[in-house]
Amino acid sequence: MTWRLLLHSVLLVSLAIPSAVSLQQKAKATITTFLSSHTSEKSRTMTESLTSTLSRSRDGEREGEVAPAICAESLAACSGTSTVEGNDCSFVPKNATGVRVGKCKSSSSGLFCGDDVPEESALVCKDHVVDDPCEVCGAPGTCQVLGGSTMYCRKLPPKCPKGTIDAGAFNDVPGCGLNCDDRFGVRDIEECMEECEDTVGCNSFSFAPEGADSSYPNETVCTLYSDLNATATWGYGQQFCIMKLECPNGTTQVGDLQSDIYGCGLESCGDRYGKTLEECREHCKDNNSCKSFSFAPVGGDEGYPDKTVCTIYDSDTANSQHGPQQILCQFDRAACPPGTEDVGEFNDVSGCGLTACDARTGNATVEECAEHCRATNSCNSFSFAPLGGDSGYPNDTVCTLYSETNATAVWGTQNFCTLLFACPNNTVQIGELNDDISGCGLEACDARFNKTTISACRDHCNATSSCVSFSFAPIGGDRGLPDVPVCTLYDKAVPDSTYGPKQLMCGMIASS
Repeated sequence: MTWRLLLHSVLLVSLAIPSAVSLQQKAKATITTFLSSHTSEKSRTMTESLTSTLSRSRDGEREGEVAPAICAESLAACSGTSTVEGNDCSFVPKNATGVRVGKCKSSSSGLFCGDDVPEESALVCKDHVVDDPCEVCGAPGTCQVLGGSTMYCRKLPPKCPKGTIDAGAFNDVPGCGLNCDDRFGVRDIEECMEECEDTVGCNSFSFAPEGADSSYPNETVCTLYSDLNATATWGYGQQFCIMKLECPNGTTQVGDLQSDIYGCGLESCGDRYGKTLEECREHCKDNNSCKSFSFAPVGGDEGYPDKTVCTIYDSDTANSQHGPQQILCQFDRAACPPGTEDVGEFNDVSGCGLTACDARTGNATVEECAEHCRATNSCNSFSFAPLGGDSGYPNDTVCTLYSETNATAVWGTQNFCTLLFACPNNTVQIGELNDDISGCGLEACDARFNKTTISACRDHCNATSSCVSFSFAPIGGDRGLPDVPVCTLYDKAVPDSTYGPKQLMCGMIASS
């Protein structure tokens, strides 16, 4: 172990003289002298290997050796009070088997030992092909050709952070972007993304770590752009990222990126320009007919590439594509709770329903609104608008109860739910929906309209000694009498016809 340390010391001392040529000659002579006093096979093999390594380190014979890298070993080679920029030096980079000869150079990390090979280079990729993985000073890289036919390991560019998209083969847009005078000093690519997020009109950015931009080798460089695509290359280590277009808080994306609804929506085409994504959301929210909106940043609408484009719609069903970068968003709606169902595209019935208009603001959640409907005679459906969902009451939740079961209009971002049609407790459904027994049953036809809920119809049957089943149609459920609820009692329980569009037949369960 001692002789190895001694040999290493001899080698480093011999490498400290100014001339690279005399350095190698001196090192060879020193090693030869050392060999004469250490004649074991192991020491001879070790020495011959080192001598061979030095022989290969001459300019023009780089195969198998190491290009300089700014890592711990190269920094250490140029440390100390007597070492200044321009002095000769040598070092063995991490994971290397050879010695590299060069001169002390300056960087933001201090003096390091380098030569004429680019600073970001590291281990030579002997017996490899382009893009093979390798390691640079402990960091991952790929084999790349840096002039001639010699490949060196170069650090991988930083990955685009979450919320952005890698631009692919190109990594630059000519020029200095949106921030010519303020591109330096950003800590990392994540901070560069934050700079883009905070800059109006920024759709993409490039980030070059130290050494990746040849014009500013000792700086990190963060350049912001309004462009949506990179068109050139600049430095292997620079990364170009495109900001991912996402629907803002309170909304959900409809379809894929570039999904669109044909036309200019609820406004004239010329009224759609200049808003931010968040302003577009608020613009839709302020229009009670708006169900969705599309937004294209500067450069995102091929017809108006120099403007942001905000289009609001009374539909939320995409029927076309438009780009190159546009997103279609709809407002999040409170889901209809268990025991109810969403009626679909429409979400309103004109008017204030079964209560006074100002009495509709007491229920804080859609579940409370559903319970309010169940406890209210004649209520078959309800709409619920969260805070901000009804422009008439922007600071309140709004629960509106209806006897109707079908929505016929659009209003704000509220949801419309109907109570699921099911036989009540202590009864069982007979047949399918709309199964019926012909005729008016045990009562006169016009005596069947005073029971407003299916539970009240059950109680009426239970109180009638000969009643074994009943059918119930809410308002709108009996096509012959669409304006009233219809409760019909029977002394039998076998359907013989169908009648609708919304009627349910239930059989009484005998009490034990």
